[in-house]
Amino acid sequence: MIFISEEALHTSVKMTAATLQTSVLQAHMVWQLKAKGQAVGDMPGFLDDSVNFNANGYPIESQDKKSPGHSVVTNPNTNMCGRLWNGLLGYNQTLDYSGAGNKLADGSHQFYYSTASGVFKVVSAVNGLCTYALMADQQILIEYNTLTGKVLMK
Repeated sequence: MIFISEEALHTSVKMTAATLQTSVLQAHMVWQLKAKGQAVGDMPGFLDDSVNFNANGYPIESQDKKSPGHSVVTNPNTNMCGRLWNGLLGYNQTLDYSGAGNKLADGSHQFYYSTASGVFKVVSAVNGLCTYALMADQQILIEYNTLTGKVLMK
């Protein structure tokens, strides 16, 4: 038996994944118009001009409230995945302190914005794959593949 609250939770996660996918596709279109097939750091004319793109044309990092990021164009680490989530989603679904990444003494993240009551958390960053978990049910994941631009809910 499925409860309405479970259905609502899954729908919310699907909407978040769809919003992330839309942002990635918009970013890729801007890259196609402006970057001419090159990796680019701090792409002018997209969001706040801080989004970094790999040579495939997909976003790999952004600045956020906590960190300016940097103009690297390599596979992202967990801190970069956190900043990218915040940058592409505009903090619409906050990240939780318990996520992966460098921490400060108070438990917050040193290199990306997060809260003590975030909705998602950064789980991992491996070979260009950023994985985020829903705090309410950490078996529900959103994966963003920075090499292909695909966003999947698992």
